[in-house]
Amino acid sequence: MLATWQAAGYALALLMVVALLALLDQSGPSRRRSATAFVHGRRMAADADLATQHEAAYRRQRAAAADLVARMRAQPAGWAHNSFHAPTNALWVDPFRDIYRCPAVMEKLGKLSDGGKWVCGVDSFLQRPGCVVYSFGSDGDTSFEEAILNRTACAVFTFDPTLAPGVQARVEAVPGIEFAAVGLGAVDGDAAIGGRTLPVRTLATHMRERGHTWVDLLKIDVEGAEWEVLESLVAGTGGGGPLPVGQAQVEFHVGWGDHGPQEAVDLLEALDDAGMRVFHVEENAVCDTCAGQFEEVAFANVAAGGRMVVGPPAEKGGKRAM
Repeated sequence: MLATWQAAGYALALLMVVALLALLDQSGPSRRRSATAFVHGRRMAADADLATQHEAAYRRQRAAAADLVARMRAQPAGWAHNSFHAPTNALWVDPFRDIYRCPAVMEKLGKLSDGGKWVCGVDSFLQRPGCVVYSFGSDGDTSFEEAILNRTACAVFTFDPTLAPGVQARVEAVPGIEFAAVGLGAVDGDAAIGGRTLPVRTLATHMRERGHTWVDLLKIDVEGAEWEVLESLVAGTGGGGPLPVGQAQVEFHVGWGDHGPQEAVDLLEALDDAGMRVFHVEENAVCDTCAGQFEEVAFANVAAGGRMVVGPPAEKGGKRAM
């Protein structure tokens, strides 16, 4: 009888052990998921806190910039050509210089001299699946595009209607570059470029023809045509709306035609209102007598709250940001 009770006790204990093990096995994945969610939540909170700090710093700098712009505009004579230029930098861009901090590694791609551009997050933001790069204006120099192709899986499109046949052939021969002998303009049609009449298309038309709704990186080096192009882009958003671009690298030609320092400030303010914030400025010193006229300005598309937009808007929601 005692043996029977002992056997029953052993069986009951075994059943309890099996049940406990099953319970632990079921709760393990849940605990792991909870731990993962906790870590992810902490990281998201830290990112949000950093974005909040960046946004606060941006607001302070914009307030200071507004004061500087007001004082500059209070001196009409100071807007004369070269008056707001210094030997090593252009004062017209100072109110916007590095007004946003790139939240990733920032580096220059391409030649160190004319042709190279400063980019934010080559090894992070430009690793997005479906990444698209548009490069307007090359003068036959493909060092920037080749650096993108070597470091990312982005589709790279180069546009330039001004190249001589031999130079164009060399650009087209670079593996990975999709080339079009069409320029960038404020309207579709033909434009006078370098004494010739050449075809141009708006950014919207270029994107529509290639089936794109978003450009991760937009390089614009179009020898003075950037003014009308950028003004039309901002106007196309209805004023202050988001642009379909993650970041833009633009060479400004100040003093060309009717575009002086005051027009540059107006355009930079309009771009800032549209969410395009300056994260880097560099003088292009390729011209010894052009101090302050050729400025390489890099912009990041920044959503409300200070986060950089790194992909197209979600189907059901606002901007995709990181």
